[in-house]
Amino acid sequence: MRAARLWERLRCPSCGHELARNGAQMSCGVHSFPVDGDIPRLLPPDLMRVRQTGEAVDLRGRTYRSFGFEWQSFSTQIDAYRENFRWYVEPLPEPPGGAALVLDAGCGMGRHTRHFLAAGAEVLALDASPAIDVAARNNPAGEGLFVQADLLHLPVREGAFDLACCLGVLHHIEDTEAGLAQLVRAVRPGGWVLVYLYHDPAERSAWRGALLSLVGTARRVTTRLPMGILRKLTWLVAGCLWLGYVGPAKLLVRVRPLSGVVRSVPLGQYVDYPFRVLWNDQFDRFSAPLEKRYRRAEVEALLRRAGLEELRILGGYGWRAAGRRAVT
Repeated sequence: MRAARLWERLRCPSCGHELARNGAQMSCGVHSFPVDGDIPRLLPPDLMRVRQTGEAVDLRGRTYRSFGFEWQSFSTQIDAYRENFRWYVEPLPEPPGGAALVLDAGCGMGRHTRHFLAAGAEVLALDASPAIDVAARNNPAGEGLFVQADLLHLPVREGAFDLACCLGVLHHIEDTEAGLAQLVRAVRPGGWVLVYLYHDPAERSAWRGALLSLVGTARRVTTRLPMGILRKLTWLVAGCLWLGYVGPAKLLVRVRPLSGVVRSVPLGQYVDYPFRVLWNDQFDRFSAPLEKRYRRAEVEALLRRAGLEELRILGGYGWRAAGRRAVT
């Protein structure tokens, strides 16, 4: 079982001490946590209550519940995610693989975990929401270790990983800097941290910023809708976008002189994906209560304050950024 030695890298999220497993429990001698379905549930008390009761009143709990619903609803692995994975890891100096130890923090339904594993890496995949159960089902049994835990209370030994990857998560937590600090702590000196952050469209043009403001206004309502209703509503939104642009664009992109233009406009990225991805992204856009946007200079400052060097920041449909933990 390739995941066996990853258990040794777990630590108590409350006190940082070593954890020992005894059947359906993990304990440091002071704090105990359940192991359910071979998945350690190393959550802080507030998120453990949401897990047990389903009730969430604050932004943090509601965001946790939102992503749990999302990745249980949009759980299908598709072939197109292979190229998507390559796009995300492009800032790294070399592709992850071999004997690399990878922390996939905020793994969602495990779509990137799958490709880290396929490259030969040993992966500890972590998510605070019930999506972790979907991630475990979407990946080969015994190939990775799946843990339900909070990014702000990472239950791992310091310096345990060669790469900490956090794609599309830091902008959904209340203390982004603290979350990034946890990722840096998790990698060895000289190891790499890879993140993806939403960009601020206003940096590129005024009309894009105005469009984001309209979306923000709508989000004040949509983030409070029942998830089942929002799922149906975003299907309608995605359907209109598909019929109005993405569907015709799939035909236009075959004309070589138009291909670059079609892909460069908003929604252009969806010409390479099935309808379900567009629907999933619209649900994501309108469901998560916590969301932040960043300009390039802000991303660079964020990573430097975290103690990362040799920064590589790439644009596109958001900021893909990698940095190396300083060797002291």
